[in-house]
Amino acid sequence: MKQVFTRKRATSLALAMGLSLAFAGNAHAGGSALVTNANDAGPGSLRHALEVRQASRVVIAPWVGDIEITSTLEYSKTKSLSIRGKGQTVKTSVNTTLLAITKGANQNIDNLHF
Repeated sequence: MKQVFTRKRATSLALAMGLSLAFAGNAHAGGSALVTNANDAGPGSLRHALEVRQASRVVIAPWVGDIEITSTLEYSKTKSLSIRGKGQTVKTSVNTTLLAITKGANQNIDNLHF
């Protein structure tokens, strides 16, 4: 199958590679995390970044769509939390709190809707 690279696709690939390199060395808890999918859980998800990796700086990749969750996202650190989206919405079809900051950390949420 022949692959065609348009300017838009080449730009997206370059951005993805740059984001991957920028976050590659930050696997320790409390560092940075890149959200690469809209899944509710698992590697690359917002939940994984906040609850498993315990990242204090989270960037949601531009190709990630709206994120649907089934239970509350929880950030349980005192270090300030920063989440940068690209206009995505975190939503749910159940009656639950969308994001709980349980230890009183300051938060800066940019271009992400709840």
